[in-house]
Amino acid sequence: MLLLKMWSDAHRRTPIDVFIQEPFDFDLEWNKVIHSAIFDGVTIPILDYESLIHMKIEAGREKDLLDVSSLRKLDPYRK
Repeated sequence: MLLLKMWSDAHRRTPIDVFIQEPFDFDLEWNKVIHSAIFDGVTIPILDYESLIHMKIEAGREKDLLDVSSLRKLDPYRK
């Protein structure tokens, strides 16, 4: 997975990752996103939970695998 990490000097704690190459079938995943309102009239697409887990496992980095471990702790609380 190749991505570019970008951030603003004013918002260094909130970087944005931009994929150079999509690590998944975009159209398939787009049909599964959840659109979440962040404030009046603005929504953001949220990647499907299982797709996120799969992507992090595929990346295989230590921090991604730690994320998977933390995310899996949420499994009993998911609908």
